[in-house]
Amino acid sequence: MNNFPSDSTVTTYLRGNHAFNGSDSAAAKTSLKALEAHERGGGGAPDEWFPTEAYGIYPDKKVKRVSWDLFSMDGFMTFSKKAKEAVEHLDFGGGKFLPLPIFENDRITPVPGEYFILNYKGHKEAVLPEQSKHIEQIYPPKDIWGLQDWLLEDGDVAVSRAALDGPHVWTDAPRLHSAIFFSDQFVKAIRKAKVKTRVNFWSCRVI
Repeated sequence: MNNFPSDSTVTTYLRGNHAFNGSDSAAAKTSLKALEAHERGGGGAPDEWFPTEAYGIYPDKKVKRVSWDLFSMDGFMTFSKKAKEAVEHLDFGGGKFLPLPIFENDRITPVPGEYFILNYKGHKEAVLPEQSKHIEQIYPPKDIWGLQDWLLEDGDVAVSRAALDGPHVWTDAPRLHSAIFFSDQFVKAIRKAKVKTRVNFWSCRVI
């Protein structure tokens, strides 16, 4: 698992084109709806809600290349062509990879490489909060939980065997906020392909 949407260490100096229209624009609000659909419902957002381009955000800092193969762009899980090819054979619940051309901060000069946002569509009810460590109930007595991610170690989060079936990327939202789960096959595939990433995956206990 990973806290991908809220992990500032896996972001880049990039913003999606929807964000450049202003936070109150219809495009920016639609992009936020897509992110919320991922975080809270395991995907299911229409493809047209997602950014279609990304740009460097600092006028004095050119984005000559992207250093990572798997990273967060505006909170969206973004893949290089290498990373995409490593995992595209897996089941994403009917989701798919959406092309994301990346440009320097002039919004004209292309940055080398092919990049994609994964519009995954996976939801499972598998997290076992009472048998997990460093998960706190956010709104007692509601069954809504959050991660104490600064304390997490491998094996702290427990899931039922329901986690083993179905899509290889999924959330248990809205019960568990800002957490994305990945199958063992997904993690092994990106490690075998030597995908460059700062993403830290914590292994879960299956009960």
